[in-house]
Amino acid sequence: MESNFDYTFGDRQPGGAYANANAGASKVALSASVAPPRPAHDNTRIYQHWFAFRAGIGKMTKNHLIDDLGFTPEQIFHMSEKEAAQYIRAKNMDEFIASQNLELTKRDLEWLDRNGKEQNIRVIFDTDEDYPMRLQAIPDRPFGLYVKGRLPEDDLPSIAMVGARDATPYGIEAAKYFSRELAEMGVQIISGLARGIDSCSHKGALQCPYGSTFAVLGSGIDVVYPRTNRYIYDQMAEQGGVISEYLPGTQPLRYNFPNRNRIISGLSDGVFIIEARKKSGTMITADQATEQGKDVFCLPGRYYDSLNFGCMDLINNGAKLVYEPRQIFDEIGAGEQLSLALSQVRSASELGPALPPDSPESYLLKFLSNEPHDIDYLVAKSHMSVTQVLTTLTNLEILGIAMTQDRRHFSIKTR
Repeated sequence: MESNFDYTFGDRQPGGAYANANAGASKVALSASVAPPRPAHDNTRIYQHWFAFRAGIGKMTKNHLIDDLGFTPEQIFHMSEKEAAQYIRAKNMDEFIASQNLELTKRDLEWLDRNGKEQNIRVIFDTDEDYPMRLQAIPDRPFGLYVKGRLPEDDLPSIAMVGARDATPYGIEAAKYFSRELAEMGVQIISGLARGIDSCSHKGALQCPYGSTFAVLGSGIDVVYPRTNRYIYDQMAEQGGVISEYLPGTQPLRYNFPNRNRIISGLSDGVFIIEARKKSGTMITADQATEQGKDVFCLPGRYYDSLNFGCMDLINNGAKLVYEPRQIFDEIGAGEQLSLALSQVRSASELGPALPPDSPESYLLKFLSNEPHDIDYLVAKSHMSVTQVLTTLTNLEILGIAMTQDRRHFSIKTR
């Protein structure tokens, strides 16, 4: 059965990924044992899909072959065992050789043809224009992702929120509160859909009518784990997105989760940890964030609670102690980042309707007019807190969209 999937792709080649075949070959073809570059295949995306999801190669080997040696996925697919032995470990060779078959990849793409549009699922590769810029910067980026819904915006701030699955009532309430407040400030919330802190972080963001939250799964894009989070998964596909580097149908195996954690931290401007034991997956995420150059934030807990010990260790080793959402907002430069993004949007259009639809500025602007309104009116109409309204109005003033004369009454700025 022939697939109707569109295999064409753009010319973008960011960060050294998939440098042109001739340039790549110049680095490696001098060795007599390496075959010269083969002509590019019309179905390049088939090979990209195979390389991202089917090739029996580890993450770091993939990056070495693509970024350091300049191979393309098609060249890697056609490597003989002798050629591959120069780059792939002997213990992985049988798996790699067995993976050199495009039939399964074509079936994957046929599945996408049948289900993608109906379920709002698509595949992106690291050469695509909408591949997240933050992920391009990490050394072990995923070469392909399944996406349900949309991806985080590159030019809007984002924070990863992770923590214990067996969270305490204190941790659960803190996760909901912080995520809701940050979402109302325009910060995108990234987590993993696991029970406990992860799911509560998603819930809090979803309580904000214009909040955006994104889950990175340790399973296939169509496998909801835990099943009790199905309603969060469905709502998130409408108010954010779900992301996976695993093929559809992949079950949530234990070893998948440390891999997905690097994507959670990779998509964020910082990682916020609420409740963690000294040895846990959350601590792995903190380590990965540090390796990626991201700030780590921790909420202190009760001195006698073992779920506080991981956070206290991180704080002792340089993580930032926080006790209110605004601290995170300021530390990740969200105000400057959001104002710049909105300014760029405004440069293309003279007034606020062109603001990003998920931003608090766009939402609050609906209640502003040429007639001045006081803070109480805006709070009542928008259902935002006084602090949130004032913060958002300040951003609108910076952008030259809103104006005030007495700091109590605000209107759209006339020109």
